[in-house]
Amino acid sequence: MSGAKFVAVPVHGKSQHEVFHVEERYSNLKVIGSGSYGVVCSAVDTTTNSKVAIKKVTDALEDLVDAGRVLRELRLLRHIGGRENTLKIRDTYTYPPDTPDFEDVYIVTDLMETDMDRVLRSSQGLSTQHFGYFLYQLLRSVANMHHASVLHRDLKPSNLLVNANCDLVVCDFGLARGVSNTAKQPPNTGRTDRGRAPLRTIDDDTNDFLTEYVVTRWYRPPEILAESPYYGAAADIWSVGCIFGEMLDKRRRPIFRGKNPQNQMQLIVSALGCPTDAELDFCTSTSSRGVIRKVCERTKAEGIKPWDFQERFKGVDHLALDLLQKMLVFDPNKRITASEALCHPFLAEVHSHWHKMRPSPKFDFSFEKVHHDCHRDRIIPKKHLQNLFLYEVNKYRTVRCRIPTPLHLKRAPSAPKSGNGSRGKRFSEPGTQILKIDHTNQQDALDDNISTLPMIGGSSATLVEKGAKESKMKGSSKMKEPEPKVKEKEVKGKNKLSFRKRVPVMPVKEDKFSKTLKPPSDNRDKMLSRTRRKSTSTSALLQRASKKFFDS
Repeated sequence: MSGAKFVAVPVHGKSQHEVFHVEERYSNLKVIGSGSYGVVCSAVDTTTNSKVAIKKVTDALEDLVDAGRVLRELRLLRHIGGRENTLKIRDTYTYPPDTPDFEDVYIVTDLMETDMDRVLRSSQGLSTQHFGYFLYQLLRSVANMHHASVLHRDLKPSNLLVNANCDLVVCDFGLARGVSNTAKQPPNTGRTDRGRAPLRTIDDDTNDFLTEYVVTRWYRPPEILAESPYYGAAADIWSVGCIFGEMLDKRRRPIFRGKNPQNQMQLIVSALGCPTDAELDFCTSTSSRGVIRKVCERTKAEGIKPWDFQERFKGVDHLALDLLQKMLVFDPNKRITASEALCHPFLAEVHSHWHKMRPSPKFDFSFEKVHHDCHRDRIIPKKHLQNLFLYEVNKYRTVRCRIPTPLHLKRAPSAPKSGNGSRGKRFSEPGTQILKIDHTNQQDALDDNISTLPMIGGSSATLVEKGAKESKMKGSSKMKEPEPKVKEKEVKGKNKLSFRKRVPVMPVKEDKFSKTLKPPSDNRDKMLSRTRRKSTSTSALLQRASKKFFDS
């Protein structure tokens, strides 16, 4: 798709008027709605003759927080999209293309006919079997994302896309976060009934808005209403329960329609009853505990009794109500999990005809965490966001500009390790550099560095990794013999020596009077140039003096 031509297509909706820059192969664009941070159009891909949805994020980098959420959604859908009833991305590109100074981001996905919110508001007749089929697909998607350590945090009917054949996919992962069931939990949030701790968000938001208002109010669980920072996978299960209850309701309306967070908590307490102290262990906020206590006192004073689910949902299968009650539990530690819900008897018939689930691997949120650790405001800088967007686009099409390696993919240099008691050891710790004698090209090295590099047996010293030296020592039991000593250049003719080039030499012979032979000095050179006579060695002079002494 590199080098594709783009055309500007104006689109008009009820309240949206946008100009889409799309490739020539996309035609018949129509506005079908607005999603998170953008307008969505339907189109026809003429190359495959299939319908697609194109989402435009206008001025994607104008707000860095929103840009980070769009980037997170792109990465998440590339990881789990197209698997287990999760929306699949077909293509994504930036405009202007092939430049880090782009303005808009376009996301092309499969087109679904409608969403669950419109289905529930319609007069279409639906049976319990329909709702069971929808619920099963929703739970498969939730179970898959939880297995991949992803928390959706914004499940609601408008984020569930469906077709006329009842196929369902989950979309809109802009508010998703990473979760971990191994993260350290406060003592009062451990899950002891099944021997495992609840999932905790990895990168908890410091902003109260993100902590409390991540889920639409009508589908918000008690732990988020109580401002608990340790909510996890159970929060998604509560949202699924609210959606399922809306399906089972005769009027197909949300079962908890609070006007504000406090009123929302009051409706939940009125339906499920006042929680006990043990059921409030997840609430770590003193003020939130006080609000819940006041709500409970008001409920008791008004004589409001908890729901009788058989009366509240008349004519509904008792197995469906049993599953609904296990999802709508005040204590998140006692809520049913997505994997357990898939095996519930209410879904047994659908489960038996469905293929075995293939969960996605764990999702890596390090692309955000590495920036959160470096910046106090936990916002990815614009320059890095540009690179990360181009990196994602390059996964679908060729980007004709340089894309620097993302920060989370760069390996940090390993610092040398220094342990105690290292003195006196021949080698340092692994990973450090040591000296190795290299006998190749020794003459050139000495000629260039004779004034700075000390001579070690006429060899040059080079830095190599310790592992290479140890492997070489293991391969051969004997050390390599040094190269033959370099002698002075000798010119034949009338017993004359010519020192045209000074060359460092090694001792040729040792005697009892001298252990080394030094290179000739400057005075000696001058003497030879004047007299043209061979100088007498020190050992010869000593021998003559001793002989004369003994003769006398």
